[in-house]
Amino acid sequence: MKKAYIMLEIGIIGVGGGQMYTRNKVCFMREKEWDVFVFSGLEGKVIISELIDQIPFIIPELISAPMVYSKKTIKEVINRVLTQVKGYDEYIIESGSAHLAYWGELLAERLRCKNMVHLLDERNDLLVPLDYLDFYKFKLERRELSGIIKSSLPQLFRNAPFIKDNNSYYLSSVCQNVIDEHIEESFSIPQCDFSLCCIGRLEKPYVSEVAKAFKQVVMNNREKSFAIVFIGDSINRANRDRIVDLLSIERNVKLIMPGFVLPIPRSFFEKIDLFVSSAGSAGVSYRMNRPTISIDSEDLKAIGVMGYDTLNSIKRDNEPPQDIAQFIMKVLEGGYLNNFVYRPCSYEPNIGTLCSHLDFYNQSSKNLEYFPIKKLKPAGKDKKKYIIRKLLGKELYLLLRPFYSKLISKG
Repeated sequence: MKKAYIMLEIGIIGVGGGQMYTRNKVCFMREKEWDVFVFSGLEGKVIISELIDQIPFIIPELISAPMVYSKKTIKEVINRVLTQVKGYDEYIIESGSAHLAYWGELLAERLRCKNMVHLLDERNDLLVPLDYLDFYKFKLERRELSGIIKSSLPQLFRNAPFIKDNNSYYLSSVCQNVIDEHIEESFSIPQCDFSLCCIGRLEKPYVSEVAKAFKQVVMNNREKSFAIVFIGDSINRANRDRIVDLLSIERNVKLIMPGFVLPIPRSFFEKIDLFVSSAGSAGVSYRMNRPTISIDSEDLKAIGVMGYDTLNSIKRDNEPPQDIAQFIMKVLEGGYLNNFVYRPCSYEPNIGTLCSHLDFYNQSSKNLEYFPIKKLKPAGKDKKKYIIRKLLGKELYLLLRPFYSKLISKG
């Protein structure tokens, strides 16, 4: 029997937690004898070797929800996907982001299969307007909706009373297998008084906040020298340029920006005094038992030092929000970490844990039923995108997305 596993993801370009999760899910499902198709929207350089064969399935229209487009475009996109995956006896669709979940539902209805929505984003409440929540409630009731941490779904539903411990579904999303024991780094770390590193794609909001904090630290400590490393890159050159402009002018800073690094040499971690990152990126350095300040994805303040005063890397529990720059200095000055008993990271990334995804699928509703996506009217940021697309036409809308997307986000 021929089986196709269809993944809808934001992008397979570059390296990040989402891309590594996608890579791991592809490998896992292939081991289970499924043919895997990853349809994504972002165009650019694919770095992860296991995803190179998914380049033909990049469809730029998938950068936005179907509500943004005309009926003609929606039909064209759906038919393009159906053409690529025809001839299979069984299908499963996995939608990895809010706007892709609607595409997934339309495709699932055509293929007569399940659309399992597994939200990889940290802040789904910012991505889903209130007008769309009926769709997610429908998926929740069918047990076809999950997040990456326990707070994912409560946050999506704005802490609605119907979300409880027994239906706040979240699944292991393995993405930290990025370290190589044997290779050496292709870039050098100059000898300085302190070495700091942030891991993560440069468009991530926390990366910008960490860069500002690094700036404050070096300005307040002119007598000290700093090696500052950013492991990551962005398809938008402006994100990289902002960090360069911010830090390269400081005389006491040696700025190292090697771009995406995969794998990251194990030897690199020993050369860094302090890491400051969020989510899976913070978990990477913590797993190497290096001092790692984690950043809350919501308030963009420091949570704590992983393994010392916190085990949280995405969202704080009861830890007080702390200014990142001040907290960096508290750690670098010494003494602070001595107040705690260090708890080494016990987590080892294992793609075998993705079995839980298939278990969750098997526990979902047995009947096939679909939400009427075509009845959803553009809301929130999608309403602005719809207007822009109508004014510019589809081709210009897709071409100029980097220019107007930031304005829409601020609005």
